Formats: sequence, C-alpha cells, structure tokens
Amino acid sequence: MIRGMGLLASFVVRFAVAVVALLVASLVLDDFDISTIAFPLVALIYTVIAMIAQPGIEKLLEDRGWWASAAVGLIAAFVALLVTDLITDDLEISGIGTWILATVIVWIAGVLANLLLGRWLYRRIAGDERG
Repeated sequence: MIRGMGLLASFVVRFAVAVVALLVASLVLDDFDISTIAFPLVALIYTVIAMIAQPGIEKLLEDRGWWASAAVGLIAAFVALLVTDLITDDLEISGIGTWILATVIVWIAGVLANLLLGRWLYRRIAGDERG
C-alpha cells in the first residue's frame, strides 16, 4: 500500500465516521442543528479539527493515567464541535445540556461507526482486500 493512500483512507474513514456521528446528534437533539446544504462542509470542518485536536490532547494528557487516555476522544469531540460551531454559521448548538449531550452522542456514535464501518472502509480505500 502506498503511504499516501493510507493517509487518504484514514481521512475518508474519519470523514465518514464524522458524518454518521453528526447525523445521529442532529436527529436525536432538538437544539443541535446543521444546515442541510452545508452538512458536508460542517462534517469536513469537524473532521479536520478533530484530526488536529486529538494528537495534541493525547500529548497533553499522556501522563495523567488511564482515565485521561479514555477521555481523549470525548475531549477531542467537544473541541471539534466547539471550533466548528465558532467558524461556521451552519452548525448551531444551543444550551449547556445540548453541548454536553452532543459531545457524548457524537463521541459514542463516532466510536460505534468506526468499529462497525472504519476497518472495512479503510481496507477498501487503501486497496487491502483481506477484510
């Protein structure tokens, strides 16, 4: 496999997972609104921010114990939602309860989508047909 294909496959998987996670949150929460027309852009921004934030958060929390490493994905989901909300008018999250629930729902939906879809999609894109 060419390294560039692996990076592209990783990005596509993360984008697909973000689409699923954001869609679930928008369907479940009344105060979590994404413009239908701009949904792909919002998912793209969220994906890029999450990909940038996660390694930094991992580095900050690496010596804090198991609880910190377990929280990295949750914190990265919150940061990605926050930054996406700040830089686009196409995502609206209203109320502290919605922020908390949106973070948890996006994180859980992302984990599940990655488990159910991620490996299969990665292998298809990267050209590894074993699984």
